[in-house]
Amino acid sequence: MHAVAQQEYHTVSRTSWGISLLGWLLCSLLAIVIYQWVERPDLRCWEGTKTHGSPAVRAVALTFDDGPHPLWAPLLADTLERHDARGTFFLVGVEAQRYPEMTARLVRAGHQVGSHSMTHPYPNLTALPALQIAREVRQASQILQQIVGQPVYDFRPPGGGVNDTLISVLKHDGLRMAWWSENVGDWSSPTPEVTAQRLRHALRPGLVVLMHERENSVAALERFLAVRGREDYTYTTFAAVVR
Repeated sequence: MHAVAQQEYHTVSRTSWGISLLGWLLCSLLAIVIYQWVERPDLRCWEGTKTHGSPAVRAVALTFDDGPHPLWAPLLADTLERHDARGTFFLVGVEAQRYPEMTARLVRAGHQVGSHSMTHPYPNLTALPALQIAREVRQASQILQQIVGQPVYDFRPPGGGVNDTLISVLKHDGLRMAWWSENVGDWSSPTPEVTAQRLRHALRPGLVVLMHERENSVAALERFLAVRGREDYTYTTFAAVVR
């Protein structure tokens, strides 16, 4: 009898200990959530971060990161223009320097050029010290303005990496953080049909689509623009959709 009681005691003790541990973990998680939202709100909630346009306007922003690639950028631009659409190309400063005519050609054709930092550091800007983050933003802005002949106000953070230092630099320089409302995952090189299907499923007014300068993205864009029932939407730049 004594052994049974002792076993029950240990069972209850282990259960109580497990509940206490679970309670501690839940409290810790809640504390982290409260800290993130009260003391340091989600960085993407900064008023200078733009994720979508008006749901009342049937316009979609098509945006392309990581260029200008000497082959994929012109093919993407040609595809857009062939279907009477426009897009925003978030360019890496060193690549824009390497292909200045391609960069200028995008603007002449009615596309928008945005900044994607100077060197696209990996994994993202948050791995860098504060001074280097500022240098990445400001050098890219300077280079792009020199090439296209006008200021560049929209900044897309490489890899989506954001911290307080980056926000502070963007605020100081009067730049907007150009986020997105749909990432179709073309960076992982799915088939063009998969990417086009994702685009079709995501379609809604005010949508900002994140894509990349990739071979599969060119084919996916052609498939999407050719069969989507495009008369219902305008496909245009980030700046035209997000005001």
